[in-house]
Amino acid sequence: GSGADDDVSIWRPHGAEGFYRLGDYAVASHNKPSNPAALVAKDDGSGALAKPVGYSRVWSDAGSGADRDVSLWKPTAAAGYQCLGLLATSGATPGLDDMRCVWRGLLIQGGSFEVWNDSGSGADKDVGIY
Repeated sequence: GSGADDDVSIWRPHGAEGFYRLGDYAVASHNKPSNPAALVAKDDGSGALAKPVGYSRVWSDAGSGADRDVSLWKPTAAAGYQCLGLLATSGATPGLDDMRCVWRGLLIQGGSFEVWNDSGSGADKDVGIY
């Protein structure tokens, strides 16, 4: 574990051919998600989806003494697009083909809630996952 006060697991959705993830999925336990939200979308060539143009690492578990290395990456969207989620890796930068961003004209404002934060982990940086 990470040593954090609360548990978290991060899951990577997989879709059929032609479907792309919109981000990874965090659960405040070590159990498989029972009802994950829509985390994959089909790229039908309409321009609704686009690859990110890059990534910025927003957090790593450095300093936590966690069992496994974890980094969280925020994708950078192309002009006119919005990336909806982050990707988690064991440290390496994700590939540009690992997810898709959504055309802003298709999005509406939604709510969010905290799934987990690293309180108690001892990591060099703090993070909250929503």
